[in-house]
Amino acid sequence: MEYDVGDTTSGVKTASYSIFLGRIRMRINGVDIILKSPQTLENFLKTNNYVIERIVIELNGEIISKEKYSTINLKNSDIIEVLTFVGGG
Repeated sequence: MEYDVGDTTSGVKTASYSIFLGRIRMRINGVDIILKSPQTLENFLKTNNYVIERIVIELNGEIISKEKYSTINLKNSDIIEVLTFVGGG
């Protein structure tokens, strides 16, 4: 999956946006990324085409309820794991 974070340089996805003293660097599903702009968890997920009804988010080791996605601002060093539900028979 591609993220809204810019080009890849030295194995880390990079962008030119900086916040105060630095960029928002985080890890999602084991991939280090740098965000282009500050955003909420909900905005990040929607921008990157996640179907919110079919996923569970673990943020820094804690499962996050869907009701909180719009209130959580992503920050430096966040570690996100996106768990996807797959149906089958």
